[in-house]
Amino acid sequence: MANLAIALTVIILFQLILSLYQIQYYQRFVKNLVANYQGKNGYRLISEVVKSIIASTIVILIVNKEKRIVEAYYLKGLTVFSKFTLFDKIIGEELNNHLVDVAKSENHKAIQKAIESLVAKNN
Repeated sequence: MANLAIALTVIILFQLILSLYQIQYYQRFVKNLVANYQGKNGYRLISEVVKSIIASTIVILIVNKEKRIVEAYYLKGLTVFSKFTLFDKIIGEELNNHLVDVAKSENHKAIQKAIESLVAKNN
């Protein structure tokens, strides 16, 4: 019984350490994006998180004052080793209902849901 308690404690500690690593990665990524546009007027960073039972999906967009997407990234996955991926399919698109149609061609439902939510919030 003591061995089981030790094993479970080690697993929980390992999960905690990996979660902290993922949070630091996310914060560093967003901080670098913000730094790239600091001092430039007319740009906004917007993001959306969609959670499912097992995984989370994060979509981050940089839009200009005309609501045109300048940079787009998504993070999806089940592990803390997931990384942001360039979402070049929507770069140059406007943040409007047409973007929802473009996102529907994506095979990932959580990304579609995140894009729909971002469009709804920013129109």
